[in-house]
Amino acid sequence: MPQFTVRDYRQSDWPAICRIHDLARLVEVGRFVPWDAIVPMARTAHAEGFLASQSSVACVDDAESGVAGFISIAGSELTWCYVDPSWHRQGVGRKLVQHVLPKLGADAFVLCVGENPAALAFYRSFGFVIAARFPGDAYGYPCQCVRLTLPTSKHRRRLPTPSKTALRLADFTETSPGQAFLGEDGVYYWR
Repeated sequence: MPQFTVRDYRQSDWPAICRIHDLARLVEVGRFVPWDAIVPMARTAHAEGFLASQSSVACVDDAESGVAGFISIAGSELTWCYVDPSWHRQGVGRKLVQHVLPKLGADAFVLCVGENPAALAFYRSFGFVIAARFPGDAYGYPCQCVRLTLPTSKHRRRLPTPSKTALRLADFTETSPGQAFLGEDGVYYWR
């Protein structure tokens, strides 16, 4: 198995970050969002908070291969985690999450697209639990947003707050916007 090192993000990593994001985003949402609707990293980084996050990259020890993935955090939130699809299931994402978990602390949480079961299983393998399932919005297409938290996280009991666009896409209206409810399984849902 290849060896990876994790280091702080450098501005010179930007082209690799854009390439990795754009390839991996297709895997994440490309099953339910038309590919031409997916916004490239170069256009979405500022709006989605990448530049305000603390980021790290995973590098393959083979210098020719370069950056294989990246991860970003903001406070206790894991905000970005993408691996070049050619490096999927080879330990890159695991190495990245292991690197940031101590920084995230006991209140760690991450938002995922519910239509990406591999990502949900991946975070659950680190001890994250599903805390909320609610309407989401992926480039104007409806999806399920899932908040996973560590069991001790204060975000586990935080009510979900879908965007107005997500609610509209899920057929809720201003007069009937729905509400969060706590299921018997301890997960917040929206109805």
